[in-house]
Amino acid sequence: MSYIIAFVSFSDSAKEYPVQCFRTDLKTGDEVLVRKTDNQMIAAKVSLLKYLNWECSATIECRKDECSLDNSGNFVLPKGFPLSYGLASPEVFIKALKAAGWVPLKSRQRMYKAVLANTNSTDISYIFVRKNGVDIQILPRTDSNTIKPFGWYEGSLTEGKVVRHALAHTSFNLYEGILRFSKSFLSDEKDLERYFVPQGAKDKRTKELKKLGAREKASVQYVEYEDIDGWTIHKEIEVGDPHGRLEYLKERLAKGSIKNLKVKFGDKVPRDHFMGNSDAYWYGPAEAISGDF
Repeated sequence: MSYIIAFVSFSDSAKEYPVQCFRTDLKTGDEVLVRKTDNQMIAAKVSLLKYLNWECSATIECRKDECSLDNSGNFVLPKGFPLSYGLASPEVFIKALKAAGWVPLKSRQRMYKAVLANTNSTDISYIFVRKNGVDIQILPRTDSNTIKPFGWYEGSLTEGKVVRHALAHTSFNLYEGILRFSKSFLSDEKDLERYFVPQGAKDKRTKELKKLGAREKASVQYVEYEDIDGWTIHKEIEVGDPHGRLEYLKERLAKGSIKNLKVKFGDKVPRDHFMGNSDAYWYGPAEAISGDF
């Protein structure tokens, strides 16, 4: 699992591939070495970096300028590969919290990788590290909630001030943001509201993957096109086009007898009858996907 996902392209293809990235110092355009599923090392260029918390089969080992070549022209990786830098994993994040004075606790809930606690002059705070997010809780200090290293967390997230952040789709490095919270909390800063605005999303899919998901769930595939007289026609066809109706329309499009051919996917929701043609009901998609061929 990698919080930072780099989309990279290889010299033999313009297609972008997601790979795991455990460093915060990379930027778009950097040349890197990627270890593929077959253990082969290949050079690639970073096209995009996103906080997605995905499990990918390939991993960035290092920047290309950090390795060398042997006498046979093979890449020689630097010591300690894959190289990591900055707050790019939960392990490094937890280590940074401990270095800042946060005390590790035990939790009876297996969903947490770690629970850490600390106090300021008036309150006690807990940070909960999950597989897919980080939660924060603040409670008033009392004699009953003293911190004992590796003691049990006995509270409930229904108490006090609580926020649950998701790692996927954050607009900034959430781990770095939580460390900023730590500094603000320990320095008795009064206004901490900015840290209690939920970040990220539970759904890890990108917009493109959501569209693909809508296609797979669609109960109806239908087409829209303009005929030779300029009328807009809507027709339902079976998903997968087993009778070749879509191919026939593509041929007509190529010959110029129709234009603006589009395909959409969705659920069957009959609307206005179209010009008395029983085949031409308009079907409104639950989540339409359309595009010219």
